[in-house]
Amino acid sequence: MWNSDSSLFAFNNKDDDLINIFDYRKMQIVKQIQFKNKIAEFEFDKSNSVILVTSSSGSIIVLNASTLDEVPLTILDGHYPPINSININKQNTIFATGAADALICLWDLHELMSYKVIKKGEIPIRKVLFSYDSELLATIYEGNNLDIFDVGTGECVYSILTENPQYSIAWSPIGNNLAYCGDDKNRNNVDEGNIHLVSLI
Repeated sequence: MWNSDSSLFAFNNKDDDLINIFDYRKMQIVKQIQFKNKIAEFEFDKSNSVILVTSSSGSIIVLNASTLDEVPLTILDGHYPPINSININKQNTIFATGAADALICLWDLHELMSYKVIKKGEIPIRKVLFSYDSELLATIYEGNNLDIFDVGTGECVYSILTENPQYSIAWSPIGNNLAYCGDDKNRNNVDEGNIHLVSLI
């Protein structure tokens, strides 16, 4: 995961309990941050002020992206564990989290407070991702479901029941076009590697 000016790149270790921060200018790892619990996704905000880290404990750990201090600025509790996904919108005003409790939480990035909870069903959430204009939020689950929610109302505006689990989603940077892919099989149960496209106009 890059920070917004591409000066730092962060990645976790194979045990998912350590973040390595690589300084691209120095071409070396400048910080390693150890966690008590396993972590899933993490993201720099667009102003390079904080790093938001999701934990298997159900917490969001907020780190100082300027000092890279391993002591958190604060820890947010919002889910029954684990939290599987986090995404900050392009405007750097809100972020979304999705967890094993089947809840999507929307948070005010500056106040660091949850202001809306979205729930549809009981299936754990695998991934959440804002659209280019941050008006839509795509969600994939541990099962064979893909939903798109209106961020303002929290309503599901588009839903797809896929034949197989999906693992990755990506919005177009200039329009409401969504690509997703996962564990698609052919009739002989062989991986196909299909990429599916959905256009919401």
